[in-house]
Amino acid sequence: MVAGNMLVIAAVVTTRRLRTVTNCFVMSLAVADWLVGMFVMPPKVFLYFVDNEWRFGRIICELWISLDILLCTASILSLCAISIDRYLAITRPLAYSRRRRSKRLALSMISCVWIAAVVITSPPIFGWYEENRNTENRCDYNENTGYVVYSALGSFFLPLFVMLYVYARIACVITRRQRSIQKLHSRGDRIIQCVPA
Repeated sequence: MVAGNMLVIAAVVTTRRLRTVTNCFVMSLAVADWLVGMFVMPPKVFLYFVDNEWRFGRIICELWISLDILLCTASILSLCAISIDRYLAITRPLAYSRRRRSKRLALSMISCVWIAAVVITSPPIFGWYEENRNTENRCDYNENTGYVVYSALGSFFLPLFVMLYVYARIACVITRRQRSIQKLHSRGDRIIQCVPA
């Protein structure tokens, strides 16, 4: 996970031809996944396979859980942004091909992805969590019902519905174009048959 995402990041950073609009979104996704592999997975592996007790204190626990939610949310929202980018590329190819405009749009969408991830992650920092959340040797996720619904909607269900809708629209557009191409081919064949030799 870490090595693969590092290779993606290095390829985009070092190769000028790979610095396309779509690869900006891919790089945002790779950064989020690389950070998960570097800072979230090692404590989780330690916690589940080495020692069942949390030994790093409450503040580190809060930071670790917040980072986990932030990066996973950013990763999912990056996938959502990639689907919207593909939709714009297919439905508005002429407008999309203008590099400056599309790169500006890509950077603003990536900024929105990370800002939305922070907005979804931050409420527990301001006190939206259940009482007696962590004991001394435990580090559990926030189980406050309101926050669980809020974070699940923002970081999973809404992006899921957006992606399903966008990819369904892409499928409709491609199907419609395919049919129009087939009609043009059939008309061309008829014209050729009508022309005397």
